[in-house]
Amino acid sequence: MALPPEAEVEVEKFFSGKKRRRTPMGQRHSNDNSVHTCWLVRHGQRLDELPNAREQPWFQDRQNRKKRYPLDPPLTEKGSEQAKKSADHFLKEVGVDHGLTHIFVSPLHRTLKTSLEFAKKLNLPLVVVVGLAECTAACRSGPILENEEGDWILPSRNNIFLTKQEITELCNEVEISFHESNLNFNQTLDLLVQENSKCMCVTHREGIRPLASLGEKLGYCHIQQVEFISDSKKRLKLNKHKTIFRGYTKARMKRRRSQDL
Repeated sequence: MALPPEAEVEVEKFFSGKKRRRTPMGQRHSNDNSVHTCWLVRHGQRLDELPNAREQPWFQDRQNRKKRYPLDPPLTEKGSEQAKKSADHFLKEVGVDHGLTHIFVSPLHRTLKTSLEFAKKLNLPLVVVVGLAECTAACRSGPILENEEGDWILPSRNNIFLTKQEITELCNEVEISFHESNLNFNQTLDLLVQENSKCMCVTHREGIRPLASLGEKLGYCHIQQVEFISDSKKRLKLNKHKTIFRGYTKARMKRRRSQDL
């Protein structure tokens, strides 16, 4: 949902980390050169947000609890179904002439499995971009590094990502490759949008929220369409945005009784 034209809202500027006054939604810049459209997709339902998450086999595995959590809880089966339906909504709203040539995706299980359903629906390859995970709460604690094998790790949490081999096997139904960059989220989005007139990024709520309307809740598999303008100096400016699909609300966690607190 676009903000009214007269509404100027102070938001975080993506590509410098500073605050700025955003151009009112729906107002184009006078020195436009080219328009770039990006569809930001949130992942589907994640295991650790289920009411009975700790009873699930994944959490019973000590290595998962020690090395994968909180960084990388997996997508649930319901999350995969949500992704399929979200991809259908995308095709219904945008159409088959979307102009996409591939789908960029964060290297976490929940985003990979979500993007897999989009890739199959749209018949597109996946490109894994580690910077699309940098916005998550877990990754904000420290830099994402590569180990000697070339796989990503998060030393600040003592967590590891899926290896590139594991990622390839997880998404073996589609073609998959790995982007060479390792930047923060804002720099990553800037790079991908600059390089592509149309792009889709399957990522996380924290990265999408500043590019949605204030107060809008981002459900699982939410799709946000964002339009940028590239000026004569190839600098991106946010032009307008709208919600393609609001996604699915998460399951409510059971309230603990007072005696358990």
